[in-house]
Amino acid sequence: MLTDDHKERIRRLLKGRMAASRIDADQRATIRQICAEIMPVAEPATLLRTFVDALVLAADAEKIPYGVERDAVLSQLVALFVDELHACTDDGRPLDLGLRRETPATAPRLILDSDSASTSL
Repeated sequence: MLTDDHKERIRRLLKGRMAASRIDADQRATIRQICAEIMPVAEPATLLRTFVDALVLAADAEKIPYGVERDAVLSQLVALFVDELHACTDDGRPLDLGLRRETPATAPRLILDSDSASTSL
């Protein structure tokens, strides 16, 4: 799935990212290139998990401290990866990554003690 070269590029994405809060065109191009090189993908959910794991290892290697800032940076890069992966499909239809976009009606609901039984949305 991800080669050592891809993992090195992911690590380079993180260099200096803690100072810059926005993703620049070069970072987007790097992720787009990685996605294009690994397409087509038989199991996109596995690829996404592999990317996240590589990103976390790269953040550890770059000694990015755990916390809110790290979470925000990694979340931005994961979201960008998903966007670019969707854009890389061959036939123009969105790639199903196994991510649920809507909560099904059968999903359990959180009910708080202070909620009124007559309250509805």
